[in-house]
Amino acid sequence: MNLEAAVRVRLVPVIAVVGVLACGGEEGNSVPAPIPAPVLTSVKVSLSASSIQSGTTTQATVTGLDQRGHAMTVIAPSWVSSNPTVATVSTAGVVTGARTGHATITAVSGGLSATTTVAVTPGVAAQLVLSRPGGSAVNGRAIANPPVVEVRDVGGNLAAAESVAPVTISVSAGTELQGTLTRQSVGGVVVFTGLSLRGTVGSTATLTFRSGTLPSISQTIAIVPFSFGNGTHLVGGDVPAGRYRSANAAGASCYWARLKNLSGRDDIIANDIGGGPRLMEILPTDVAIESTGCAPWTELTGAITASPTAPFTDGVFLVGVDIQPGTWRSDGTGSGCYWARLRNLRGEDDLISNYFGNAPAFVTIAPTDVALIVSRCGSWVRL
Repeated sequence: MNLEAAVRVRLVPVIAVVGVLACGGEEGNSVPAPIPAPVLTSVKVSLSASSIQSGTTTQATVTGLDQRGHAMTVIAPSWVSSNPTVATVSTAGVVTGARTGHATITAVSGGLSATTTVAVTPGVAAQLVLSRPGGSAVNGRAIANPPVVEVRDVGGNLAAAESVAPVTISVSAGTELQGTLTRQSVGGVVVFTGLSLRGTVGSTATLTFRSGTLPSISQTIAIVPFSFGNGTHLVGGDVPAGRYRSANAAGASCYWARLKNLSGRDDIIANDIGGGPRLMEILPTDVAIESTGCAPWTELTGAITASPTAPFTDGVFLVGVDIQPGTWRSDGTGSGCYWARLRNLRGEDDLISNYFGNAPAFVTIAPTDVALIVSRCGSWVRL
């Protein structure tokens, strides 16, 4: 028998025990912390365009970030403009330009706010504005304080230059308008210098301004008589030809003369002297007019008497305007009463008939007479 050392090793299985976590937990075990919900911590405002023309819009948008820097939707922010006259903002964040300038647009949400700035520039031409109406127009002379028209956008700003068409001025029928009638604006402003009106003295005319398709605008302007004072005045340059009245008192001594030259020799075409209102007609061929001691001469327009049948005293009176045709009687006494029926107001070849003698006196005025001159006869009464 072989002797053999045998070693028997008995293997005992080892069972690994894995601990099982109890639901209630035991000492030495941990539970993960819950993740906090997103919280809006900041907002930011942006514009689709930071510079807009008056009358146009841009969209304002607000975005938010949470505590981790992640984007968040900002629900129903409120909007405010720092200067609504420059730009307004709607509840939907639509920014509309009005007046030129800058405005700050603010968005507010959840106690947080953010701002951005919008610039408003001039918009396209939308309206004409008469910023300075023309003053009264002396008949045939330049308009005082020439009218000024501005081309503006919908916000009332002077319009962008590239959108402005020339402005044209016209006048109502029956009146003549002279000068440059179509002008280009300078910075949206048109000044109509050098215009003159000729029409019926004492009437009004309507000036109308147009530019492209913009609505037209108008103003009325009075045509007032031309006037001048004493001294010597060049006809055509200083004084336009026409018929004039000097409203003197009865005791005044008003002298006028139409001159053919300025040499002082053989220069008088016609002249007149006397008290009360005087009438005179200046011709375009006259060189000058001389006046001494007279009230201002005014281009002839309405009557100087209370009515064509009212009594009158010394002066020169226009038939059919100041006095009616017919027979008149003076109530004065004594010598030196003078009257003359006139066919014109030029002072030459003007006499139809006359009288010099004692008062009371009579005169019969024909409808074809132009004027009547009376002196030292007292008051005239129509029979």
